[in-house]
Amino acid sequence: MDGKRKFSCYGRLAGMLACAGIVCVSLTGCSGFHLSDLNFTQSAADDGQLSGKSSGEENDRQGSGADGSAVSGSTGSTAQNAGAEAEAVQNAGFSQRLALTDADLGTVALSPEKAVDLSSVNGTLSITDPGAYTLTGTLQGSIVIDAQDQAVQLILDNASVKAMTECAVDVVSASKVIITSRDDTQNSLEDGSYTDESADENACVFSTAPLSFNGGGQLTIKGDYKDGVHSKDTVKVCGANLEIQAKRDGIRGNDGVGIRNANLTITAKKSAVKSSKSGKKGKGNIALSNSTLKAAAGEYGIYSSADLYLKDVSTDISAKIGEMEAVGTIYQ
Repeated sequence: MDGKRKFSCYGRLAGMLACAGIVCVSLTGCSGFHLSDLNFTQSAADDGQLSGKSSGEENDRQGSGADGSAVSGSTGSTAQNAGAEAEAVQNAGFSQRLALTDADLGTVALSPEKAVDLSSVNGTLSITDPGAYTLTGTLQGSIVIDAQDQAVQLILDNASVKAMTECAVDVVSASKVIITSRDDTQNSLEDGSYTDESADENACVFSTAPLSFNGGGQLTIKGDYKDGVHSKDTVKVCGANLEIQAKRDGIRGNDGVGIRNANLTITAKKSAVKSSKSGKKGKGNIALSNSTLKAAAGEYGIYSSADLYLKDVSTDISAKIGEMEAVGTIYQ
């Protein structure tokens, strides 16, 4: 059944944090509700993996429905009372947070900085060294990042990449990759038809590493083959303006998706925003805060394989199966 509804979801960070024994960490760079308020764990091997419950949300939810309380997902999980939720959070021991660096937030660029005119590149731009790459011009080809355990930032400055037979951006290896759209610029990424349909690389922007988007410019992403954006780790969007068209999912983060202070317009034949790690403790959560999402989807507007957290989010979603779905619990 087609469903279309426009509404705002307002979560509450309430005064029962003391009961849970949790102190929220405030990050600079983006105002409003912070992804760091959502008890995320981080390990040396898996930087920025989503995990746990929201400290404020967990302790301030009772019942279910549109009054800002927990809502069960498709598995039929039910909301506990506030005291039981507080105890559950405390016992879980989620003391670490999702690490949002200044580079994630767009307040500083990685170094060293290098300028690349894409119009001078023949076919493939290969990046193996860490740092920030300011990209201008047009590339008929792809960008391949193989930086091992080092971080790479792509700063798009009126840049356009149109791949012919592969991903527009293919992250083979890196500790993380940040894609920044410079203020007052128009940028685009588009993939092509794939020669190997069995390959893992199935998105316009594909990554095996944590992937972040930021910047005040406009970025249009066209996934002509399957996904628009797909990370086998996490996808974080902070302060970015993204327009995504995809033959499958718009944004897909296997381990989770975090969106904050962002404006998203997504058209997808399957789900607009999706996580896919199910049955893995601490994986697959989706969190949106202080953002707008306009989506037209053939399946779900948002589909979380774990929990879904919403805070000050304005949505306009048209989806054939459902606007929002979570295997775990929806907190809004």
